[in-house]
Amino acid sequence: MTSSPRRRGKFRRKLTVLTLGLTIVPAIALAWTLLAIYRRSLEESYSQRLYTVASDLAHTAEAEIRGARQQLEVIASFLADGDRPAAERIARTRIAMSSALAFSRAQIYDENGEPIDSLMKGAEERETPVPPRLTAELRAAVRDQGYAVTPLLRQDGGTWLPLILPVRGTAFTWYVCAPLPLDELDRRANDLILTLEHQIAVVVLDRALEPVAEAGAVRPGDEQMQALGLAANFPVLTGNRMLVVKRYRARGQEYMAAVSGMADLPLLFVAQLPAAVVEQQLSRVRLAILGAIALAAALSIAIGLWFARTLAAPVHKLVSYAETLGKRQFDRPMELSSNDELEVLADAMSASARSLAASEARLQEEAAIRADLGRYLPQQLVDRVARREQELDLGGQSRVVTVMFADIAGFTELVKTQKPEVVGKILNELFTILTEIVFRYGGTIDKFIGDCVMAFWNAPGDQADHARRAMSCAEDMMAWLEVGNRGWGERFGIHIELAIGINTGTVLVGNFGSKTRMEYTCIGETVNLAARLEHLARPQQILITRATQEAAGPEFETHSLGLHTIAGMPAAVEVVEVLA
Repeated sequence: MTSSPRRRGKFRRKLTVLTLGLTIVPAIALAWTLLAIYRRSLEESYSQRLYTVASDLAHTAEAEIRGARQQLEVIASFLADGDRPAAERIARTRIAMSSALAFSRAQIYDENGEPIDSLMKGAEERETPVPPRLTAELRAAVRDQGYAVTPLLRQDGGTWLPLILPVRGTAFTWYVCAPLPLDELDRRANDLILTLEHQIAVVVLDRALEPVAEAGAVRPGDEQMQALGLAANFPVLTGNRMLVVKRYRARGQEYMAAVSGMADLPLLFVAQLPAAVVEQQLSRVRLAILGAIALAAALSIAIGLWFARTLAAPVHKLVSYAETLGKRQFDRPMELSSNDELEVLADAMSASARSLAASEARLQEEAAIRADLGRYLPQQLVDRVARREQELDLGGQSRVVTVMFADIAGFTELVKTQKPEVVGKILNELFTILTEIVFRYGGTIDKFIGDCVMAFWNAPGDQADHARRAMSCAEDMMAWLEVGNRGWGERFGIHIELAIGINTGTVLVGNFGSKTRMEYTCIGETVNLAARLEHLARPQQILITRATQEAAGPEFETHSLGLHTIAGMPAAVEVVEVLA
């Protein structure tokens, strides 16, 4: 049958047109990319503003502390003049206090941290708080570092940072503490907000995360401080003078925040801004881009619908035909007239259907032949012959196998008491089950000899545990008889018992007979001994040789019956009973 001429190019041209129609997609992607770049640039700009506010406040505080420290060093130098009495040194220092601009009160402590005297510019400064005493830990820090700061002091709405310096005389060590007011931070924070962005909120927090100075919107709440990780990271931020800019969510909205620490100063400087401010800046740009995307989407939809109508019908037919082939229905050809590559594909699928139909018929015929051969030959042998793995020449090879004979005990009496057709039915049922059990354990059925079945393992394929398989098979046969006898007892009033003999050894296995009629079997003394054990076994008894027991391993419970002289065997054989 000649095939229709191939039509090339048209489907490719359709696909090209469709691709050109969808070039709007890269334009949309480019628009979104530009928006993302603009958004990132805008966020970086606001992050820089937050960074500026937080770091500027930290530098302001640092400059104030540096200036206050220099002034306090002058005060300490007056107190350290060891050539003058203590009262005179304090009096001269009180005079020098008038030139101190950074602070209005200085407290003097002895070497044990107890207060000695207080120096003030005027009576109105008596409300400036000072530490009641200096702890040993704080004094040690002052001696090691040359100065130290204590936790903030609060009183009447004011906040002070106590700055402590050592006073080292010739024969004494005092300490002087000057509380530095932090009012300048409030003013500087408000100036920065007015300069940069009025929606920025600024707060200076102490170690307890209480506000020292703040400006702008409300300071960060507990949920925001937890999201920023201020409590957990306070020592790291202040100890290393770190600056962190991050984005977080709290109170149901997103924020951008910059957090700055100052080395050896128990303060954090936080500047934050609602992320919605950035979104407001993006809104107009986003509206323009959304308009462009909407226009592109409308154009793409229109083009897509038009091409869908053109291409969907033949594609649906091809899909439906593929489903038909999947159901193994190969008798209906595919008919499609699209005048392009889809029609070529349809013709190819029709040709494939015809080929599959022929193959299906051959497979069914082969399966039927295999099933028929399986009635006469071992199924493993049939499979190996079909795969061309089994030689069909006469002769055999020496191989270690395990051979089993299973015989119906008292079969002669059964024949005498039952009709031939009943005996045949019972034998067929029994052999069917025994065969299935042998196959379950990978055995090969050699032949049926009257009321006896012969099987072997480790041929034609390799089975390292062939002895164990044979013994497990024999135990299952005995176990199954308990069930089978209930049915035969009800139907025929009989009770079947088996006698089983198993032996492991070397045999000659292969094809024996003639060129026109051969049989796959095994022969040798090992086979004869297994048959003798079956004759020796009592009803419902499994007898094996020592060789089988050793090959099977300790998995089975056995009992040695001693040495027996068996006809045809050159020497006495140790017989072992399997206690199933």
